[in-house]
Amino acid sequence: MKEWNDDAGATQHPDEEQQSLFEVFGDVLVRAVTRIGVPEADAEALVWEALLACLWEDPPEGERKAWLIAAAATRASTYLELRGLPARGDVAKEARAVEHLDLRRRELAALTERVREALRLRVSEKKSYAEIAEELGVSEFAAKKMVERALRKLPRR
Repeated sequence: MKEWNDDAGATQHPDEEQQSLFEVFGDVLVRAVTRIGVPEADAEALVWEALLACLWEDPPEGERKAWLIAAAATRASTYLELRGLPARGDVAKEARAVEHLDLRRRELAALTERVREALRLRVSEKKSYAEIAEELGVSEFAAKKMVERALRKLPRR
């Protein structure tokens, strides 16, 4: 669990609300801030600052995510600027990309291992249904149905 020193130098630990906010938004923001150029060791501290500021400012529930992304972006930009480092992107754009990847991972994880493997063979390795069937020990028709089923379960984005 993250801790920090307050203005008086005393060690502080996150309370339940802070920890909950970090669990919901922290990972996405840390990864987004890291992707634009902030070293991972400092990214978490910048995100914690943004989360603490969010708790202090208390934006409305529906605006909290956008507020946090903006706060993290401001802190990341300042961090990079003070060190003379170029930003490699936009925090909001990177946060959306990270969330999209996480969503796709969850969607793929919801497929059975066998269906996931059939999809991987078809999409990543560009194998024919006959090759997939041979590798998985099923008929060509079954291989085609597995891939089709996987594609129906994965929404287009």
